[in-house]
Amino acid sequence: MELRHLRSLVAIADSGGFTRAAATLHIAQPALSQHIARLEAETALTLVDRTRGQVRLTDAGEALARRARRALAEVDAAAADLAAFRGLRAGRLTLGVTPTPGPVDLAALLAGFNARYGGIELRVRDGLTATLLDDLRRDRLDAAIVTGEPPPDMGYTELAAEPLVAVVVPSDPLARRRRIDVGALLERRLVGFPPPATIRVALEAEAARRGTALAVAFEVEDVARVRDLVAAGLGAAVLPASDADRPGPPVHALTITGADLRHRVSLVWRGSRPQPPAVDALIELAGEEPQPVPMSVGAFDSGHGDLARHADAVPG
Repeated sequence: MELRHLRSLVAIADSGGFTRAAATLHIAQPALSQHIARLEAETALTLVDRTRGQVRLTDAGEALARRARRALAEVDAAAADLAAFRGLRAGRLTLGVTPTPGPVDLAALLAGFNARYGGIELRVRDGLTATLLDDLRRDRLDAAIVTGEPPPDMGYTELAAEPLVAVVVPSDPLARRRRIDVGALLERRLVGFPPPATIRVALEAEAARRGTALAVAFEVEDVARVRDLVAAGLGAAVLPASDADRPGPPVHALTITGADLRHRVSLVWRGSRPQPPAVDALIELAGEEPQPVPMSVGAFDSGHGDLARHADAVPG
C-alpha cells in the first residue's frame, strides 16, 4: 500500500467527502478517486460507500483508516526526526582526540560547537592517532583530531603545525644550552610515547636513517606523565613546542637541529562518503576557530619565544 493512497483514505474519513479531501491534500479530485480505486483493487474490498448521495467509509474502510492514521503518524514523526538531524537540532557526534593536540584549543572548539548546536550530544574519546584512524574507518568515530600526515583515504583540514622540541630536567648539563643536534638527542635515554604514536614513529625513522636505535626507558601515552618523568630526571623527551611551554614541573626545552621534526595536527573524517550534518558543522566551525600562532624554531634561536625567555618552560 502506498502512503499517498492511505493519506487519501484518511482525508476522506476526516472531511466526509471527495471534494473537501482533495482540497485538504492539494490534489485534483480525479487523482483522489484513483487513489481510492487502487486501494480497493489492492484489498479486493469496497472501502468507500458512494451510494444514496453520501460518501462514507465502509466497515473495512474504517478499519483500514484507523490503522493508517497510526502508520502515517509514525511516518510523519520519523520525517520530523530526520528534519531535526538535518537542522542539527538532535543527534550525536563522537570525536576522537590524540593525546598531543598541541596548540589546538580543544575546549574552545567543543564549547563553540555546543553553543551553536546544543541539541547535538558530544562524545570525546582519547587515543593514539593510529587507533583513532582505525576506529574512524570502522565507523566507531564520526571524526578525529590526529597528528602526522593525514592518510589518503581521509578528508582533513589542518588545525595547527609547530616544531617538536627536546626537554630535559633543569639539572641536566644540557640545560645550559638552547639547541641539541638530533643525533646527540637520539643517543640519550628517552621518555617516549609508545608506538605507533606519531612522535615515536618520527623519532624511530630518524634513528633508522642514522643507523641507530632509540633508547626508550619509559613509555607513556599521557603528555603530563612524560613531563613528570622528565622533571624527575628519568630521561629526555620530545614534545610539541606548545606542550613544552605550559605550566608544570620544571623542565628545560631545546631546539632540535639537524632534522625537520614538526608536529602537525588535523581534523580528519572519512573521505569516501558524505558526512553527517554534525560532522560538516564541526568541519566548518574548525575552519572558523582562530588557532594559536605556532611557535617557529626561530623563536627559540632568536630569544623571542617563551621557551627562549624561560629556561624552565615545561610540557603539559
